[in-house]
Amino acid sequence: MRLTTGLGLGPSVVAGSLNLPRATHVFLIAGQSNATDLGAWDEGPDWPEAAFQLQRWSPLDPVDQQPAANLVAVGEARIVAPSRPLHHHFRTKPGHYGWSLQFALDYLADRPDVDLLLVPAARGGTGFVDDRWNPGDDLYVDAVSRANRAMTLAPHAVFAGILWHQGEAETGSATSADAHAGKLDALIAGLRRDIAAAGPTTPFLLGGMVPEWVAEDALRQQVQAQLEATPDRVAHAAYVETSATAPDQVGGVHFDAASLRLLGARYAQALGVAAINVAAAPGQVTDLRLTPGDGQIALNWSQPPMNRSAITDYLVEVTTDGGETWSVLSEGEGPEAGRVHTGLVNGTRYGYRVTAVNAVGPGPVSGIESATPTAAAPEAAEADARGHWLFGADNVNDADMLTGQVLTANGALPQRGSSFLTISGQGNGLLSSVSDNAAITMVFVVRKPGDVNAILGGTLNPGSSPSPSGASPYFASASLSVNNHGGAGNVSLDANAPANAWLFIAVSLDPAGTRVYFEGGAVNRVNTGTTSRGPVSPRAVALGDVHFDSAAFTGAVDFAEMAVWHSAKTLNEIEAIYDRSKTRLATRGIDLA
Repeated sequence: MRLTTGLGLGPSVVAGSLNLPRATHVFLIAGQSNATDLGAWDEGPDWPEAAFQLQRWSPLDPVDQQPAANLVAVGEARIVAPSRPLHHHFRTKPGHYGWSLQFALDYLADRPDVDLLLVPAARGGTGFVDDRWNPGDDLYVDAVSRANRAMTLAPHAVFAGILWHQGEAETGSATSADAHAGKLDALIAGLRRDIAAAGPTTPFLLGGMVPEWVAEDALRQQVQAQLEATPDRVAHAAYVETSATAPDQVGGVHFDAASLRLLGARYAQALGVAAINVAAAPGQVTDLRLTPGDGQIALNWSQPPMNRSAITDYLVEVTTDGGETWSVLSEGEGPEAGRVHTGLVNGTRYGYRVTAVNAVGPGPVSGIESATPTAAAPEAAEADARGHWLFGADNVNDADMLTGQVLTANGALPQRGSSFLTISGQGNGLLSSVSDNAAITMVFVVRKPGDVNAILGGTLNPGSSPSPSGASPYFASASLSVNNHGGAGNVSLDANAPANAWLFIAVSLDPAGTRVYFEGGAVNRVNTGTTSRGPVSPRAVALGDVHFDSAAFTGAVDFAEMAVWHSAKTLNEIEAIYDRSKTRLATRGIDLA
C-alpha cells in the first residue's frame, strides 16, 4: 500500500523489501549533479505507483540542506517510495526532480507487469579527477554497496542497468580531459564486476553535457566526444543524446526542467540500443609501417577499432618467401602497437602481417608490408680533412674514409677489436702519408688501460736527434700532455687523465704559434696560448710511437679514430668535430662522454 505525505511531494511509506510475484528491475543512478534532481517541479506526471527507491535519508521526505545525522547506513537502508528529490548524496530543494522520473514513467509504461527499484548514488561536483569515482574511491564504493543492498532486499530482482551522467568535472585541465575516457572505461568494468548481480552485458547508459556549455570550451568538447564514443569502446553501452536540450540559465552547466523530461525518455529508449551493442572482433590494422635497419626491422601500426572489447594482443607473422609460408614472430606479448624484429640477414626481404585480438577473437589480418634490412651506412667523414680513419675489424687495411689511403705498419702489427685497435708502445704504430704542416690539426680518440707512458701519434722526434721538431700528445703515467719541439714545449692538458675511458684529443697549431689543445671526455679540458710554432717536421703524421721510439714510452693504448687537417682549427671548430665524433663512434659502440 502507498500513502502520501500530503505535501504533494510523493509517497513516503517504507515498503520494506520486495519479494512479490511481480518482476522487479533495479537500476543504479550515479555520476555528478546532472544525475541528481535539480529541475523545478513542472506540474507534469509524477512518480508511477510501481516505482521505488533505496533509502539513504531519514526522515524520508525531502529536507533542504539535509544534515549528515539523517544519513542511513547502507546496511540499514530499506526500499521506500520515490521522492522528489530522490535520495542521492545531497538533497536538492524539496519538490525538484531529475530525468530519472521521466525514465521511470516511460520504462514502466512499456512494462506494466514490472516494479522499478532505483538506487540513487549521484553527487554534484564530483568525478575521477578528484578521486571520487575511480574504482575503490568513496562514491564508487557507496554505489556498489547500495546496489548490492538493493539486490539483497529484492532477491528475485534483475539488476537491469547503470544510468550514468558525469563529465563536467573532467574538463578543468588537459590532463584530466585526456585521462577521462580510460577512467570511464575502468569505472564501467569495475561496476559490472563489483555489483554482484551485474555482468559484462549489464547495460550502461550515459548522457552528454549541456550543448551550449560544451560549445564554449575545447576541453569540454574533448570530454563530450569521449562520452559519445563510449559505445564504440564498450559493449552494451549506449549514449543518451543531448541535442535540443537547454541549460537552466545562460551559460549554465545544468539542464532545465523540460530538458530533463526529454533526457529521461531518451534514457529509456537507449536501453534497446545498449542491448544490441555487442562486442565484436577488432577491426583490421590498416597502417602497418616498417622501418628497416642494420639486421633488424621495426614494425609500427595504429590501434584499429577494438569494437567494444579491449585489444589484448597482436599476432605478428613473418614470411621470407613472398607469402607462401608464414611463421609467428610475436604472440602473447600484449596490446602495445609495435614490435622490433632483430637478428635478420641484411639483404633479405621480409614480409609481415598483423592481426589484432580481443576477448571475442582475432580480427581480419592486415595487408602485407615488406622491407629489407641493410648494413648501416658509414658515418660521414670530415670532408675537409687530409685523412680520416676509423679503426677496427671492419677496416683491416686501415684505409682512410676520404680517399682510401692506407696506413703503413711500423714495428709490431696492431691488435684489432671490433671498433678499435691496440698499439703496443715503443717503435710501434701506423704511418700515414699526410705531411706535417705549418698549420695543422690532429685528432686522436684513445683509451688507456691505466697509468701508462705512451706516445699517441703525431710528428714528434726525440729531442736529442738532429733538428728536433714536431708535436705529439702523450701519456706520462696518469697525466696527458702535448710536446711541441721548438714551440710551447711540454704543456700539461690533464694531470689525471681517466683510465679505461675513451678520450678525444685534439692538437691545433698555426704558423704564428697559436695553439689549441683539447681533451674531450667526462670533463672537457682546454689549453690555449701563443708562443712559437717551432720548425715544421719533415715527418708524416703517425698513429702511435713511430717517430719518438723511446724505451720510456712502452705502454699499449687503444685507438678508435684519427683525423688530420692542414689547417689550424679554432676551439669552436674542434668542439664541433668532437660532437660529430661522438655521433660517429656511438654507432660503433664507443661512448665519448
